[in-house]
Amino acid sequence: MSVPEKRLIDQGHGERVKPMRVMVLGMCRTGTNSIKTALEILGYRPYHMYEAMRNPSRDLPLWTEALKAKYMGQGKPYGRAEFDKLFGQYDATTDLPPAQFVEELVKAYPDAKVVLTNRDVDKWLVSMDKTIFATLRSPVFRFFRYFDSECVGPFMDYGDVWLYSFSHSRLPDRVQCRKSYLDHYDRVRALVPRENLLELNLGDGWTPLCDFLEVPIPEGDYPNTNDAEAYAKVFNTPLLTRLALRAVGAVLAVIALPCAAVGAAWYFR
Repeated sequence: MSVPEKRLIDQGHGERVKPMRVMVLGMCRTGTNSIKTALEILGYRPYHMYEAMRNPSRDLPLWTEALKAKYMGQGKPYGRAEFDKLFGQYDATTDLPPAQFVEELVKAYPDAKVVLTNRDVDKWLVSMDKTIFATLRSPVFRFFRYFDSECVGPFMDYGDVWLYSFSHSRLPDRVQCRKSYLDHYDRVRALVPRENLLELNLGDGWTPLCDFLEVPIPEGDYPNTNDAEAYAKVFNTPLLTRLALRAVGAVLAVIALPCAAVGAAWYFR
């Protein structure tokens, strides 16, 4: 009898220290960075992909493991116990990776309120082409993933599995991605009771969100961050900088080592 392979999540990563209160289950690129900022202003601590990128060598392999279990049948699927370990210090979620686990999160945290951020599907596809899809297609990232096991590698591994689950191929298939996007929204609407669900459109402002969460409306305008600029600031620029530094280091190593060897030989001779 074979012994099941131990999962990464089983190796001890944390526990839930505060109840899950709000889950934003709209797809990425639908104002998820703006609502992340809004929730922070309201006193929540939301988990967003940006949080995963703060510790990519820990978080991203766990989310990749969860995706493989759900969509590829590799290992035991994640449930309440696993999600508590993964991001138990957060009381809200938004963006990927959490939004890809609608059924699991709704079952795990039935008392949490659910917000569904909306965006026209065609505009969403254009935004994805300029950001996430462009990164996952990039030959630079795809090549250097093998030289950076702490950040670029985990990010690209996660991205490949997510893209497979969403596009059913190694590259973005526009027709399938469009269908998956619409199916995602239908699934959330079917699973979450209407009284526990808020559909939020870009430009709606504070009022519907604060009324839904039963919290006072704060001073100032609702956050309106540019998701494309925020993405580049958090993902492409830092990742490209890491790759450039590693490339320079590799070149210097190739040049410096032979020079040092020749210099040492000449000196001792």
